[in-house]
Amino acid sequence: MVGCRTGGLGRRRSWSWAEGEIPDHHHLNRKNRHNLTWSTIRDALRFGICDGVQVVGLSLSLFIFSSSPLSRLPAEVELETRDSSTSTFPPSTRLPLHPSISGPLTYTQPRLIKMAQLPSLNIMHFVERYKTLRNVQDSQDLLVKDLMIYAENVQTTLQDENTRLSKELNDALLDLEDARRSRRDLQQQLNLAQQRLGQYSVERDNMKNRNPYIMVLIDGDGMIFSENLVRLGIEGGKQAATALRNTVLDNCNELTDQIEIMAKVCANITGLSKAMRRDGSLENPEDLKEFTLGFTQGKASFDFIDVGHGKERADSKIRENLRWHLRNYNCKQVLLGISHDAGYAPFLDEVVSLDDRSKITIMEGPPTVRELKNTGIQVINFNNIFRSEKLIDRVGNNEAAASTWAGVSSISSPAPSVSPISIKNGSSTTISLRNVTPTSTAAKPAWVPSPRGLDPPITVNAMVLEKVKRRTNTSKLCNNHYLRGPCSKGDDCSFEHKYKPSEEELKVIAYLTRLNPCLNGQDCEQEYCIYGHHCPSVTFPPGSKEPVCTAFGCRFSKEDHPPNTIIKHPRKEKYERESYF
Repeated sequence: MVGCRTGGLGRRRSWSWAEGEIPDHHHLNRKNRHNLTWSTIRDALRFGICDGVQVVGLSLSLFIFSSSPLSRLPAEVELETRDSSTSTFPPSTRLPLHPSISGPLTYTQPRLIKMAQLPSLNIMHFVERYKTLRNVQDSQDLLVKDLMIYAENVQTTLQDENTRLSKELNDALLDLEDARRSRRDLQQQLNLAQQRLGQYSVERDNMKNRNPYIMVLIDGDGMIFSENLVRLGIEGGKQAATALRNTVLDNCNELTDQIEIMAKVCANITGLSKAMRRDGSLENPEDLKEFTLGFTQGKASFDFIDVGHGKERADSKIRENLRWHLRNYNCKQVLLGISHDAGYAPFLDEVVSLDDRSKITIMEGPPTVRELKNTGIQVINFNNIFRSEKLIDRVGNNEAAASTWAGVSSISSPAPSVSPISIKNGSSTTISLRNVTPTSTAAKPAWVPSPRGLDPPITVNAMVLEKVKRRTNTSKLCNNHYLRGPCSKGDDCSFEHKYKPSEEELKVIAYLTRLNPCLNGQDCEQEYCIYGHHCPSVTFPPGSKEPVCTAFGCRFSKEDHPPNTIIKHPRKEKYERESYF
């Protein structure tokens, strides 16, 4: 029941209406019209009192009126009014409660009015309903609190994220600006580097094409200049230099006006002089020395180098020079005078790449050996300057050298009337006797060791040989004392120094000394060395195709024998060559 106070004391009236009900009514007088609006009734039902409206009783649950939409408001409300003025209102009035009602609510009196009866309610019922409402409100408050906490957390998280992103954005902007500046700097550096690169490329090309030259490397121990030029001495050397330069230029016509020819000949001049004398192509050793001087003087870039005695000394210089010039861009071509030596083939295969093969040419004097041909390097013939044949030993077996040891020269003795015999000298060596027909008529082998060559033969008397060999212990004749001069050991020497040997005995001493290998072998530089430089015990027995060493326990190495020599009695232990000086 809702009562509405309209001012002052008056009688109370009540009315009710139902949703959708439109009772018969008539317009009230102005003084009896109650200006009730829908919002006024709603607020009165929600808060209990508003604008003088007092809630007396309701027939429906209170929670429906708190926040429900209009369609869920009670269908019927009974109101009780008081009015100080006299009214013709019936005791009970019903008003329709429409959701579409708006504006002032006009009261009209229906024709038939029935008083709505409220059910009897217990106070605890309202308490329970209040508790239920309170729980709902608490849940709402908790929900709002949780929502606020969640919103605060989300806000804090988003603020932190926004702060972080803002910082990252600022950093990215700074990095971008720095990258722009760096890119500009790098672009400038790149442009400058490209300009420098272009300049360097031009300079490099100029340097590669500046001072071009062709290098000529000649192994003079085997690549021998023509004897006609050598005999001319200094003038022949100059002619050889000019002819060599012109021949090389004829093979590079496109660079003739601007290329330089450089030549280097490496040889053991002393050994070469001896070899040419034995070959018969050189009579005076001074001619060869003057020829080398003329070759060096003929062109400023030409050199004839004396490497002296030593195994492969010329070879090593040729190889190292080849390595260096192949790495030099200014070197356009390398000519190698090595056609005679197969030992260069492995070296060329090792150091010469496929790209470098076009820069190398082999100069042919003597016929090019098969190993060098197999390398695939081009060959050019230079027979107009160099010999086409190797040096050979043309000295006969019956021709002794003018001087074979110090202090003994041109020794002769009457021929003994003895029969041809084979004398054993302790090493099973057959000795050639003077004026005695040898038992073997085998031809002399064509082998000539280098660079020193064969030792001149020594002819001894068999009876004198036996006499000298019978000396033992301290009575043995000192080789150094009688063949080279006073013994350097003096009185400390354990051999005989006071005996005066005959010329035939000196020959025997020289022969026996020759059975001991020289410390330096073929590299020996002493012209009158008393020791052996190759095995003297090699013979060609009848019917044998290979040479045979007849020495018992031969002290010479395999290289000191002709190729394919059969050593019948090799030395069991290794023989160490010792210095005899």
